[in-house]
Amino acid sequence: MRSPDDHDASDENMLPPDASPNTPSSAASLPTRTSSPEGLSREYIRDQLRWCLSNVQYVGDFMSHRTSQLNVDPGLHVKGVGNIRLPLDEKDAVSIMEVAHQAPFGRGSRTVVDTSFRDTKQLDVDAFQLRNPAWTGHLHGIVRQLGERLGLPANDAGVTPELHKLLLYKEGAMFKSHKDSEKAKGMFATLVVCLPSYHEGGDLVLTHRGKEGIVKSSVASEFGQTHIAWYSDVTHEIRPVTAGYRLVLTYNLIRGQSNCPASADTVMQERQSLSGILQEWNRRYKAGQPTINKLAFFLDHDYSEANLLFNSLKGRDSLIGRFVQDASDAEGFTCLLANLTMTVLNVGDNVAEEDREEEFRLAHLVTVDGEELLDGADLVDEELLQEGHYDRYPDEVKKEETGNEGVDATHFYRDTVILLMPNAFALEFRLSNLSLRSIIYWIRNLMDKVASQSSQRAREDLERICIRESKAFATREHDWNDARPEDVLVQCIKASKLLQGHELLLKMVRNVSRYSLRYDIYQALIDTLHTFDFNQIRSSFDEMVSHNHSLYFHLDMLVTFREHYLSSKSHAEPLTQLAKYKKWEKAKMQHLLATADHVGYACIPSLLKVVEWLGKDFSIKQLVPFLNRFSGETDVSVGFLADLSVAVCEGKIPSPTANQIFNESIKPAIPKLSLKLFRSENKQQEPCWQFDYQDKGQKYEENFGQQISRFYCLCRARGFDTEASTILAWLGKEAEIAHITIFPYVFLPFLATLNNTLKGNDIPTSPEIQQVCISITTKLHTRCVGPEPTKPTTWTRKPEGCNNHACESCAKLNRFLENPTQETELFDKEPEHWSEYTSDLECERPDGYWAPKRILKKTTCAWETEHREWVSRLREVKKRLPPADQVEGLFGEEWQAIRGMLWTRTPCEE
Repeated sequence: MRSPDDHDASDENMLPPDASPNTPSSAASLPTRTSSPEGLSREYIRDQLRWCLSNVQYVGDFMSHRTSQLNVDPGLHVKGVGNIRLPLDEKDAVSIMEVAHQAPFGRGSRTVVDTSFRDTKQLDVDAFQLRNPAWTGHLHGIVRQLGERLGLPANDAGVTPELHKLLLYKEGAMFKSHKDSEKAKGMFATLVVCLPSYHEGGDLVLTHRGKEGIVKSSVASEFGQTHIAWYSDVTHEIRPVTAGYRLVLTYNLIRGQSNCPASADTVMQERQSLSGILQEWNRRYKAGQPTINKLAFFLDHDYSEANLLFNSLKGRDSLIGRFVQDASDAEGFTCLLANLTMTVLNVGDNVAEEDREEEFRLAHLVTVDGEELLDGADLVDEELLQEGHYDRYPDEVKKEETGNEGVDATHFYRDTVILLMPNAFALEFRLSNLSLRSIIYWIRNLMDKVASQSSQRAREDLERICIRESKAFATREHDWNDARPEDVLVQCIKASKLLQGHELLLKMVRNVSRYSLRYDIYQALIDTLHTFDFNQIRSSFDEMVSHNHSLYFHLDMLVTFREHYLSSKSHAEPLTQLAKYKKWEKAKMQHLLATADHVGYACIPSLLKVVEWLGKDFSIKQLVPFLNRFSGETDVSVGFLADLSVAVCEGKIPSPTANQIFNESIKPAIPKLSLKLFRSENKQQEPCWQFDYQDKGQKYEENFGQQISRFYCLCRARGFDTEASTILAWLGKEAEIAHITIFPYVFLPFLATLNNTLKGNDIPTSPEIQQVCISITTKLHTRCVGPEPTKPTTWTRKPEGCNNHACESCAKLNRFLENPTQETELFDKEPEHWSEYTSDLECERPDGYWAPKRILKKTTCAWETEHREWVSRLREVKKRLPPADQVEGLFGEEWQAIRGMLWTRTPCEE
């Protein structure tokens, strides 16, 4: 390895094409460490790596050629012509020209023919044959010899020459400067065999990274063969043939899956130095000391997405790739290949250099195994190893006319890089550049590997992902076209269950418990917790619920956890552990009921579970005082006591337990009955029918009306007649003052279920019940529908003058409005205030657009609008009414009138 100052003229100019390969120079010491004793600085790590990789010696060049007079005739046979004798004569050349076609070339995404750019004739492989059996062996010898110059390993048998075309250049034929497209998977280079055919001119000029090589095939063209090979990304041109015919066979050089080690001796002396730098870099990263996360090293060649593989690297790139791979595997680093595009914005004569914007974007990041790790990621300038790499012309320029002097342009520089980073950062790097949906897919893939016990690395990665994603949960930005952060968290929780890692789960719980979580996350946590023993469970459960003060949440978590725990542990857990769990659960529930400062309707199912599981004694001593303390919460009191009877019928709660709870809870609840509804403060705004829930007031489930009817019947059946009468009186009063949005959610379900509930309990329909049902229905009609608007029978309209007696225009307008027979009136000019008075007037221009006179005409628009609104309200109410046969027995003799008022009424739409 040479020192930075140890260079000669060969560094600046390419060797002649026929020069012998370079030999590795002796290794030199790495630069002396200049950083502080605390460790390597970022700059020092970057400098050391740049030194190691830039000075890897590898024998090879971007092109290779040879001329030989001792050749094998390929036995060329052209369809439609016959066997072709070599050297090529004029007759055969003309015959080939007659059957050949003009050669096209690629221009952007199109294939075109343009003889001003490429002028040659070609035959496809199906139009000719090489019949000499000895040619195949001769060809492989050519590939082996040229491959050594290109830097291919001498023993690499994976390179295959694939016959592509037969080309014939006549006088004047040429091909301007271009690059070969990679015509097949694995193609990395082109091989050209110039067959014996006398010609002059037709020189091949190859350029790459400022170096140039010229191959003069004309020198031995009459009896010899010239063999040339170059990598696909090399720019080249065929200069015009000045005499004769240039006959060429072209081959695609294909590299298969072979990845034999090459020139290993040349890298051993550098390996120790590189390993030392990587070890220090890794140590600093794991210790949390200042260092760099990733570094990118520019390769000599550019690679298409199809050939972006480590075993497809060319020349010196191939050695660097293997060199970095070996050290990375040994030192715990991740090595990737990627295409890098640097975009320079705002380039122009009038733009200062400091005002230009540079963006670095990686694309198609692949692993050593050829797996695409990411489709894109960002890079910053400080993460580039080489300096001065962009001191060259851009690969693409897009100009935009700005209207000012000069033109703003965008420059694009495209390269292929090796990306190097510690394994500890590689996972973070991938996660930060993946979509949430892709992260979920990755987690599932790792879980499959862990389940099959195929990878210890997968287990480690899975644990790190779980910790990282639980920490990042609250800061994750959500794209509505992607998965949600909660979906990732649920998948991580499932992974912790697979890993049987209680400590891992506890860490995740601590990371997320302080946030408001989606219900399915808690469900996943509960489902995972029950797989561990009870001593491990307690700390995790307490941590999970510690930041949420909702009684509903705590009750629901306890109930859900009990169902999971007992169903999975009852046959496997020791009895002592189950006893400890039940004791803990009872104490937890007792503490919740004693310290709760609120209760909501959603708590009812969990409270019923408390009665079912903890029994009569706990319910009377703990639950009843809790209910009485919140007896003013009518929805909870009524809903719980009503559903308590359902649980008795289902056999979940013993009847004596339910009876005692009911008896001790009914009297405190009845005096405090209230729907806590939003009362309408402006009676003039009614009727107004809106069925959606309001933010104001209490929100009620639709079955609350059914619970009221059941609650009333329970009071009647248990002898609480006074309380039952109070319930009916309360409902009648609420029907008058409650906000109308409550009707479809309380009063109508009450009416729909009351009849059947009365019959089921053998309770007759008393006049008191009938009166309340009539009152509710009447209020429903009055407040929510209202009387049908009457269509005007005369032209009288309400006068709405401006009350200014001096206003002649308004006085005339009011006289017109009050006249019952007059439909129109002519005004000398448009009345000043007419449009503010009524919606039942239209204004017309009698004498043209600019005439001052106006004709006002009376209409029925106001009535039509009012009637449409009334029809809409009636239809909406009828849609919500229970079937007539369910309520027929509730109204006694008033049924026919009530039925005609709502159930059978048909609106008149005139």
